[in-house]
Order: sequence, then C-alpha cells, then structure tokens
Amino acid sequence: MSARYRAAVDAAAIFSETDKSGIITYVNEQFCDISGYSAQELIGQNHRILNSGQHPREFFIDMWKKVSRGQVWKGEICNRKKDG
Repeated sequence: MSARYRAAVDAAAIFSETDKSGIITYVNEQFCDISGYSAQELIGQNHRILNSGQHPREFFIDMWKKVSRGQVWKGEICNRKKDG
C-alpha cells in the first residue's frame, strides 16, 4: 500500500491490516483509540483478540473468503474493547 493511500485511509477510517492467517500487521491511530489497545499491543496478535461474539461464525468465513481471493472487504464489525 502506498504511503499516500495509507495516509488517506488513516484520515478517513478506522483501519487495520492482517496477514492471511489473521495476524495484525498494522493499525491506525483511530483503531487504537476506539479499541483501547496500543499498536504495540495489537501488532503480532491474531485479530480474534478483538472478537466480541456479536457475529456468527459465517460472517467471518464469508469475510475471509473474500479477502483470501484478493478482494477488498468493506464492512462493519462489532469488536470488543480492551476493557471488555
């Protein structure tokens, strides 16, 4: 991702990136603010650390299918903050 694109996304969205196995590789400041975690606490962790239990398993299966095909997934996820 180019620095210019990342700066635009960071300014407009709560954003995280993971590798193909769900390990967090990047979070922006807005993501940290809303989750209550620092970037250092999140990077290297599996994204499941934020699972709120509010979505059925199929929600994530469909999301990961799209991502694994190289498509961009856009949507809304209810995550759990660090303090629960």
